[in-house]
Formats: sequence, structure tokens, C-alpha cells
Amino acid sequence: MYCNQNQQPIHLHMNKRNIIFAVALIVSQLAYSQTSENKYSLGLNFAKNEYNGDYGNGVFNFRQPTYGAFGLTLSRFLSPSFDIGLRMTTGNYGYRQNTENQFAGAKFDLSLLGYYKLNNGYFLAEKSRFSPFVSLGLGFASYSYNNDAYPWPTIILGKSDFIVPIGAGLKYRLNGNLSVQYQYSYNFTSSDVHDQNISGGVVNTYFGSESHPGMKPGNDAFGQHMIGIVFTFGKQRDSDHDGIVDKFDICPDTPLNARVDEDGCPVDSDHDGVPDYLDQCGNTPPRVKVDESGCPLDSDKDGIPDYMDK
Repeated sequence: MYCNQNQQPIHLHMNKRNIIFAVALIVSQLAYSQTSENKYSLGLNFAKNEYNGDYGNGVFNFRQPTYGAFGLTLSRFLSPSFDIGLRMTTGNYGYRQNTENQFAGAKFDLSLLGYYKLNNGYFLAEKSRFSPFVSLGLGFASYSYNNDAYPWPTIILGKSDFIVPIGAGLKYRLNGNLSVQYQYSYNFTSSDVHDQNISGGVVNTYFGSESHPGMKPGNDAFGQHMIGIVFTFGKQRDSDHDGIVDKFDICPDTPLNARVDEDGCPVDSDHDGVPDYLDQCGNTPPRVKVDESGCPLDSDKDGIPDYMDK
């Protein structure tokens, strides 16, 4: 279906609203049904769409106008190496070669993705705060007229196509429930017409000009930069009740009420090798030998610790 400035595909917008509602419903149900193993996470993303097609290559081309989008990602832990996820983005999409040869509009895409994580115990420790990953999936994208898109004119060919997204990213854990994440996805599509410029030289006068840039073979594609915040759902298991969940607790058997560091290990304020909860001499000078109670050694039992005994 071709869309000009007087033809707005209302049904496409209705379909997108229905899809967004369905995704929100799935998210709420999964969040409610999460387990104590804390297997679900939700990501909120700002995305930048990039076109690659007959008009040119906008991938990693930051001289192009910014075609911004908003996205949601829902993922489920399967194993230390693998996650599965659902990703949705919606926003502007286009490319500007020059005043005559350009297009812009709206794009909505939804994909089912598999993730392979490198903090799986083989490449990086499972407890690493850094989690590099690669992804592969299958989904669809729909395109429509958008009067708010930039630059003008806002012209795009509607309908939908299948997409195959491949990508990579890096997640950094701030704490047990919150992470920040960057990911890039390159999406192969099953169509070559959404920019209204078909490989082979078909002239489309919707652009107000019969001069078009050189065509190139193959379907159009698009890339996406995504920066976001990832929230992990649910109450996580903390066997020793020290405030550090088991997944990240290096010392999972800390006694009750003992102060711990960010790794879940008992604090040793004076660094004498005896944790504070056992240390009866909490201010031992550096490099002084201590006994099992954390007090300086007194080898001759004269009441003068060795480091002061002449």
C-alpha cells in the first residue's frame, strides 16, 4: 500500500497499538510468575534506527539525521550461557541523501531472540559485572506514514516484512537488580520497497522527482543502536541473609549480622586477616602479625605485643 501526505494507513497504527498492548500484557504476566531464582528481566531502551538500502548506507553514519525510537526488551534466563528474549522498538525511520532523494516515516519491529552470554564460566566468571553477549533472532517489521518524522517529506511504503536480526552487546551490572546495557542489532529484511525505491530502477514519482540515486541489488536492511536500563524481577535468594544475593555472593555462609563487602564477604577493617565479627582488636596496625582473635602476637606472654617488644 502506497501512502502519500493525504493517505494515512490508520489500520497499521491500530495494529501497532494492539501489539504493544499484547507485549505489555506478556510482560506483566511474566513479572507476576517469576521464581525465586530471579530469571526474568525487563529492559527500557532508547534506540537509533539506521537505514541501509538503495539510497545509501546509514549504518554507523552519524552525519545522518537521528531517527529515534523507544524500545522494550523482555528476557528469560535459560542457563549460564543462554537467554531467550522478546524485543520491540517503535519510532522514526528514514534516510536523507539530498533534498530530492530522501524518505522518512515510522517503523515498528518485534523479534524473538536467543542470546549467548560470555560470562558463563568459560570466557568470564558467572559473577562478573560485565556480561558481553551476541544475539540472533527472527521477527517482523511494519512501516507507516508519520507526519512528525524528519526530514520532510515523510513518505514511506507501508505493510510489513520479515526480519532476521543479528547483534552484540555489553551489559554492566550495577547491583543485583539493576544493569545498564548497550547493544547493536543489524536486521536483514525480506523486502526492498519500503523506501519506495526498488532495485532495478523503478521510478516512483512520490518523491516529486524522477532522478534517483544508483540502485544496488538485494533487500533493504536497517541497524539499531540501543542504550538502556535493565531491571531484574523478583526476590532473589540470599541464603545467609547478608544483603548479597547468592548469584553474586562469594562468601555464601557468612554468619548472621556480620558486616559484609559488595562481594558478600565479612569486612576486615584493619586488614589483618581476621574479619571484624571475630576481631577483638579492631585497630591493629598494618603488617602486624595477629592471633586467631585478631590481636597482635605476644610470643613471650609478657603483656607487650611482639611488634612493640624490645
